[in-house]
Amino acid sequence: MAQLTVVAVAVLGLALTVPSIGSATSRLVISDPGRGSVISDQSSWSWGQVVVRSGDSFERAFPNAPGLVLFVLSLALGLLAVLWWAWRPGRAGALLGVLGLTVATVRVLTSVAERLGDTQVDAYANTALDVRSYLQAAAVTETIAAVLLLLALAGMLALALGSGPMLTEPSGIREGHDGTTPGTGRAPLAGPPTGFSDEVPKPAERPDHRPDHRFEPPA
Repeated sequence: MAQLTVVAVAVLGLALTVPSIGSATSRLVISDPGRGSVISDQSSWSWGQVVVRSGDSFERAFPNAPGLVLFVLSLALGLLAVLWWAWRPGRAGALLGVLGLTVATVRVLTSVAERLGDTQVDAYANTALDVRSYLQAAAVTETIAAVLLLLALAGMLALALGSGPMLTEPSGIREGHDGTTPGTGRAPLAGPPTGFSDEVPKPAERPDHRPDHRFEPPA
């Protein structure tokens, strides 16, 4: 049950990062209050693409193909690692799951941290320009995804360290019918009878024993 919960949280977190692939996460608008016109309208993506629009409807895009490839690959690696761990919930599968999910989590956290630490607005503080930053919908889902991925990674680490029963590898030793473990307790031996026994028969049960009547009183 714990493993299924971690998998569900991880998959949900990865799914919430998909909007940030095709949509901008932040928007910076620079206006001139005196002229009442927009000088620049800049949209930024998590993976590095920037699109700038000027007041005269001029638009220029600055794509970042390597950033897009790395962003998508990190998310795909995280998803494959989580699914592999769900299929093979042993210690080896948990190790691969933790590594893959860590890559995806770090990549998403980096995007969130860069957006939160953006200081472009402060750079225009001493100017007469009106500079405003707008949070896009993809940024909200990406931030929620970062939190979910952190929770999933913490849960996966806890299970990988042995706090979950699904990570216990089978030892190949089973208890006997009498409750004892082979190698630690006695168990009956299987096979045809050999005529030998560990128990010493009583004198009366020995076949060659004859009673001695020499010391008995006469009848």
